Amino acid sequence: MFDGLTDCGGGGLTDGRIDGLTDCEGAECVIVKLGNTAAASAAIRNEVRVLNLLHAKSIGQSVNSPISQSVNLSPQIPRVIGDVGCFGNWTWSVQTVLPRGKSPNRLQKEHYEFLEKLKAVELSHGDFAPWNCAIVGGKLVVWDWEDAGPWVDGKDEGWFRKQVRELLGVEEKKVHKKISL
Repeated sequence: MFDGLTDCGGGGLTDGRIDGLTDCEGAECVIVKLGNTAAASAAIRNEVRVLNLLHAKSIGQSVNSPISQSVNLSPQIPRVIGDVGCFGNWTWSVQTVLPRGKSPNRLQKEHYEFLEKLKAVELSHGDFAPWNCAIVGGKLVVWDWEDAGPWVDGKDEGWFRKQVRELLGVEEKKVHKKISL
């Protein structure tokens, strides 16, 4: 059924490793997030908690959460398959693969529309950067939610701009759109 694992990158501050599981045709079908440190385990668990919460709020489920708003983010974020797994020092999660599209290195209207939805549910992505999102069919799809946390005004937008400037060497024109409800 599967050819094997294809390394899709990963690592970073949590020492986690992200692999994509491929099928016989070579097409990605799921993303498996693996970690073997306490920090990686905590990040994977946080991501699963946040994604499950966002999906529950998207379909209007009543969940024990401080988030009172309901927004539809389901088609724009990965779906967790099952629960967090553990074996020895390893922690993992399995998620659906989002379609890939254009990942502009400038904030577009689709970025702001997505950030408005996050503000409505009082969550920040935490690592909002061009390599963690893409515009597909006029909507922003966003992955890598390990660093998600409570909403902080300007945090995701500022992080996006900082990553573009420092890691891509691109200066963005000072066009600021205030995010408001």
